[in-house]
Amino acid sequence: MDQEIATEFQEQITSGRRSALSVYRDVVYGRPSLAGLVLFEMLTGILGPMPGALGLAMRRVAYRRLLGSLGRGSTIGRDVVIRHPHKIHIGSNVVIDDGVVLDAKGGPETGITLGDGVVLSRGTILSCKGSTITVHDKANFAIGCLVHAGGPVTIGRYALLAAHCYLIGVGNHGMDRLDIPMMAQPVASKGLTLEDDVWLGAQVVVLDGITIGTGSVVGACSMVAKDLPPYSVAVGAPARIVRTRR
Repeated sequence: MDQEIATEFQEQITSGRRSALSVYRDVVYGRPSLAGLVLFEMLTGILGPMPGALGLAMRRVAYRRLLGSLGRGSTIGRDVVIRHPHKIHIGSNVVIDDGVVLDAKGGPETGITLGDGVVLSRGTILSCKGSTITVHDKANFAIGCLVHAGGPVTIGRYALLAAHCYLIGVGNHGMDRLDIPMMAQPVASKGLTLEDDVWLGAQVVVLDGITIGTGSVVGACSMVAKDLPPYSVAVGAPARIVRTRR
């Protein structure tokens, strides 16, 4: 009985009824074309780890054939992990540092969109889980940030995320039933929204369903569990408003 219980993703990758190649193609590339998968493997395998200015220049040209769109002047660093590349759209003058993960896997409704001038620093992860991530112009992510989208996640213009911020736009598993594991119980995800000009300090956690209003500031190591109105200054776990910027 235990073997019959799995999340949707576990079922996709552990089912014995499919070949390893088809599982890999569906999880990583996201299209049935074998020729497309081969091209994806060649370009990411050869150019992905290529160092220096030559690597940046080669990826800028070659990755236009992989991604949904790639704007002028954008740069992609070394060892960037890309999943379901056709659902990733990158604007102009975007900077993606080494070791970033852009994971758009899921159904056709999933995808990642980065506006013009966005900066993703080293080790940042944008991961879709059945929904979309939209990052508007000039948003800036410091090292090691995580954005996980079970519902739509929207990050406004000029958002500033310090190191190791976690935006968890995925709901909690149900826990009412005791006869089945929690992983098999329903998950209701609402997503989350950071409006324009929001500043999150280091190691801030924002939970599912939250909206942080325009011009708000959240102090380091805080956990945001309730909506914050525009121009709030909030600190703590859970975060509470200590003053307004108005």
